[in-house]
Amino acid sequence: MSTNAMSESRYTVEHACEPGKSELFLSDPARMNRVLAEKAETTFVSNPDHVCILVLHSSKIIPGNEEPSFIPIRTTRELKSVFESHPKNSGDWMIIIPQKNSWSRLKLTLEMFSVIESSFDILPSFKEIVTSFGIKIKDEDNYYSACYRRFHWEGEKSLNHYEICYNVRFVELHGRAKPANPWSFRQYAVYQTHDCRTGCCKWLLIRHHASLRDQFRSPTSEGVQKTPWASLYLHHLLLKSSSSTWRWYLNYLSCILDETRLRTVCQSSSSRTYGHIDVTFKQCQSLELLQSQAKYAVAVLDSTILVVENLKCLLEKLLILTANPFRDNNAEELEQEFKQLSQQLLLHKRKAEDIVSGANNVNLLTQRLLELRSTVASQASHAEAQKLSIAAASESRAMVTLSEASRKDARVMKIVSVIALGYLPVGLVASFFSTELVQLASLVSDIKKGLGVFVLLVVLLTSATISAAYVWIRSDSVPIQRRTTQDEAP
Repeated sequence: MSTNAMSESRYTVEHACEPGKSELFLSDPARMNRVLAEKAETTFVSNPDHVCILVLHSSKIIPGNEEPSFIPIRTTRELKSVFESHPKNSGDWMIIIPQKNSWSRLKLTLEMFSVIESSFDILPSFKEIVTSFGIKIKDEDNYYSACYRRFHWEGEKSLNHYEICYNVRFVELHGRAKPANPWSFRQYAVYQTHDCRTGCCKWLLIRHHASLRDQFRSPTSEGVQKTPWASLYLHHLLLKSSSSTWRWYLNYLSCILDETRLRTVCQSSSSRTYGHIDVTFKQCQSLELLQSQAKYAVAVLDSTILVVENLKCLLEKLLILTANPFRDNNAEELEQEFKQLSQQLLLHKRKAEDIVSGANNVNLLTQRLLELRSTVASQASHAEAQKLSIAAASESRAMVTLSEASRKDARVMKIVSVIALGYLPVGLVASFFSTELVQLASLVSDIKKGLGVFVLLVVLLTSATISAAYVWIRSDSVPIQRRTTQDEAP
C-alpha cells in the first residue's frame, strides 16, 4: 500500500495502489473469514427457531405511517428472496440484527450473515467488529473498539461510493433489582455504505436502536438526501442518542464519591477508635471499584470521541471531494453538530478523569485514617498493658511481702514447736512423778536414781514424740506427692 494510503490510519483518505479502492487499514479477507468461523459458535445462533432479523427497503416506506414496514426474516431463503426481489443498487436498505441481551448470541446464523456480506459487499474489517458480540461469561473484550472506512474510486478523483463501520460502547439503566449499581455498559455496531452515483445507502445495525430506525422513515430534503454526506445525519443522531446518558451516569459516580469523601473528611481520628466506625476497609474496596468504573468510562469516551472525529473528518473529506449547493448551510451545520458532540464527550471524559483522581485521593485519605486509628488503638492498648503491668508488679510486691511475713511466722512457729517438743516430755514426766504411782522413800538417798529415771524418761518420750511427728508428716506428704504426680502426668 502507498504512503498516502498508510496516512489514512487516522483521518485522511488518499488513493491506494489497488485500483479503485482505498482502505483505512490493511485487512486480510481470508484471515477475517477464519476468525469469524472460529467465533461463529459463540457469535451466531445455531437454532433456526431463534433467528429473527429486521429488513427494510425504501420501497416499503409509506408516507404518513407511524412505523416503517420492517420485514421479519427467519430463514436464509427468506433473506435471499428479499434481496432478489429488488435490484442490487436501487433504494435504501436497513438491516437490524438484534440480541436478546448484551451477552447473548446475535439472532442470525453464520450463513445468513454471509448472504448479507455478499449482497452488501461489506468491508472485511467489519467482521472483526462482529466477533466482539455474542455469548460471554465475562466481558473480556470490553476495551475493544474500532472504526474503519473504505473509499471506492472511478478514475483518479471521481468517488464511486464509500463505506464506514464502527462499534460504540455506551451506558444505560439496566432496570434490574440487582446489582446495586443501576447502570450497565452496552455496545452497538454500525456498517453503512453510500453510493455517490445513485444516492442510495445500505445500513447494517447490530443491536436494535429505535432512534435510528424511526429516523429512517423520515429522510431529509431530496437535495440533501442525494449528497454523499447526507447519511452522516443519522450517524450523528445515533451517537448523540447513545451519548445522552453519560451525564447521568457520571453524576451517579460523582455522587457516590462525594458521599464517601464527606464521610471520610468528617470522621474524627480518635473519637471512634472503639465501637462502631463508619470508615472501614470496605470503603477502600468500594473506592477501588468506583475508580475502575471511572477508568473504564474514560476509555469508552476516548473511543467514542475517536469515532465522532472520524465521522467529522469524513464529512470534511466528502465536502472537498464533492461540490454541492448545500455545503454552506446543512453541511456546515452538521459539522458544527459533530464538533459540539465531540466537545461534550470531551467534557464528560474530563469529569470521569476527575472522578478517577478524586477516588484515588479519597482512597489514600481513607487508608491514612485507618492507619492513624490503628496507631491510636495500638497506643491505647500499650497504655492499658502498662497499667496492667504496674498492677501486676504491685500484686507481686504484695505477694513478696506476704511471703516474707509467712516465712517469719513459720520461723517463729518452728521455734515454738522445738520448745514445745522439749517441754512436752518434761511435762509428761513431771506429771508422772507427781502422781501416787511414784513415791521416793528418801529424798537424799534416791535423788540420783530419781534424776536418772527422769532424764531417761524425758529422752525416751522426746524421741518417741519426734519419731511420731516425723512419721505423721511423712504419711501426710506421700498422698500429696502422689496427687501432684498424677496431675502432672499427661
